[in-house]
Amino acid sequence: METIYFFQLIKKNTLLYSILSNGNLNNLDNQEVSIWSENAIEISNLGLGEDVFEAVMVVVYDDFMAIDFKTSDAKFFNNATSYFNRDVQVRLKRPYLLNDETIEERFKDLGSFESSEFNGPVSITLRHFNAFNYTLSFRFYSKKIDQQQLSKKLYYLGGKEVKEEVLLLFKPDEILLKPTFTPYSYSPVIEFLVKDIDHPVLKYFENEGSLFYRNRLYDYGKLPRIKPNEIRELTFVDDWDNDTALIPVLVVNTFEPGGYHREEISVSYDVEFPEVKFIKIGDQVLKVEQLASKGINLEEDYELVKAVFGKQAVDEFGDLPYAQGIGIYELK
Repeated sequence: METIYFFQLIKKNTLLYSILSNGNLNNLDNQEVSIWSENAIEISNLGLGEDVFEAVMVVVYDDFMAIDFKTSDAKFFNNATSYFNRDVQVRLKRPYLLNDETIEERFKDLGSFESSEFNGPVSITLRHFNAFNYTLSFRFYSKKIDQQQLSKKLYYLGGKEVKEEVLLLFKPDEILLKPTFTPYSYSPVIEFLVKDIDHPVLKYFENEGSLFYRNRLYDYGKLPRIKPNEIRELTFVDDWDNDTALIPVLVVNTFEPGGYHREEISVSYDVEFPEVKFIKIGDQVLKVEQLASKGINLEEDYELVKAVFGKQAVDEFGDLPYAQGIGIYELK
């Protein structure tokens, strides 16, 4: 198992490591600990190595223990490799309002780790809030957890994280799904690629507008379940009058009841799957570009059994580059 520097820092802190080892919050006697409930505490000014975290929140759930480290220091976010042995692309959450202030979050989902310091997998997400500085969010699971359950699909449109339901606002010929795999997650990140750069849904997200559907106005980010085959037309209005102000609104114009094919329940979208970078034939694993020099003709002599990507490929074949995709072939 790999050695994670931040895990070593946690192990050296007697209070924190004893909580993780015991799996509960019993018998805590420390002036820096504030008891919120029998399952939640906050630790003030917790030191890990040379760093002091302003607050550390610990919450015990049935299946895992959540620990959030709050800090004003950007180095853990910006230089993740030094502390966690990996780094990933920065993503954006949907903004939301809190006490009339717009909260924006950037985050890095580092995925799950296996380490000898703890009894089960650990998932880590690094967060940066415009109003709350930085939070290092850890989830410590028991050994019995299935790591594939920890992976979830993430969806993005124009660089912003969106709900899967956003897909239902598009006709199948208007969008292309592009999954991207990493060595640290079993599930891909899925980008919604819109063919029309002036599509009304793009304007809805760019302007953080409301949505009007069947005589009801929905706030930004709240989407009803809409069947694509009931949408007659989408219109984006910059200056919708809601009696108190002019606001941007995406108007969903639907067919009259019975005006569309109700049997069209299932809708499929085109997916641009990445090409595999490695080929396994028998016991031999080759890069795709090596096939020609070895006189191997995949199309004529072999058939594809399966292709694996992401952490599943790393688990099966033991090296991070295989996350790019490996195709397993056998003779016809």
